[in-house]
Amino acid sequence: MKVFFDTNIYNHLKEDQLSAIVNAKDKGEVEIFCNPQILGELAATFNSDIEQGKRIVGIFERVISHRIINQPPILLINEIKKILSGERKSIYLDSATKRGFYLYIEDFKKGITDGATRDFIRHTRQKKKENIKSMKESNKQLAPLWKEHRDKFKTFNPFYEGAVKRGLIREEIKEYLKRISAPDINKIAKKIENKLHDLPHMQTAVKLTAALSYRYEIKGKRPKWGDLEDITIFISLPFVDIFVSDDKGAQEMFDLLFPEKKSMNLGQFIDAVKELQ
Repeated sequence: MKVFFDTNIYNHLKEDQLSAIVNAKDKGEVEIFCNPQILGELAATFNSDIEQGKRIVGIFERVISHRIINQPPILLINEIKKILSGERKSIYLDSATKRGFYLYIEDFKKGITDGATRDFIRHTRQKKKENIKSMKESNKQLAPLWKEHRDKFKTFNPFYEGAVKRGLIREEIKEYLKRISAPDINKIAKKIENKLHDLPHMQTAVKLTAALSYRYEIKGKRPKWGDLEDITIFISLPFVDIFVSDDKGAQEMFDLLFPEKKSMNLGQFIDAVKELQ
């Protein structure tokens, strides 16, 4: 089973659960994937409790696969290169970048964080503060407009296909191209849109805004802290089988985007692992 752990799972793991997971990992029954974003989020623990942070990073190192998924921006850049040149790149960190990743882990296990990590934590906290304010305001304005349409969209796909027009999909693609400073955006956006079915990471990325809209306006859920930042992790996950999170909202978002896959909380995943043994 290809599995991705949400950040909160590393905080919740107990020793007996950890042993069961490591045992299944060693037998080749499960592979626990991560990306550098998860390590950066775990580093935030050091602000409040250095010893707890060191402990969690130690758990993280024991659990994760030797294959580390690239950050979402790199995954999108690689898919764009695939469209433009036919060049296909691995979704995993290259050997040099992976060595640097493990050096970060060694530092974090000693309670050491560098300036770049501290800047990342501060920047993320500020963006979450700005985005939750913006999403609450947007939800306040849009919710009444969608009220009469809620019964029309029982599931996400009809909403995405019916309410999100083709032009809006292209605009979402353009936004991602701007963020990664791609050249000739209009031309590339059209080419990507026509090949979206063959670009799983970009296809996931352009669905994120629609998925949040569906959650707020159709399902009537309230925006909460970190929603927008947390959901970007899903760009990394089209190829995994199971997403494990103790955040019910994160599970629901994963289920919207990947209805053919499974989401579980930690207890459910541990039960599944024990059934393999």
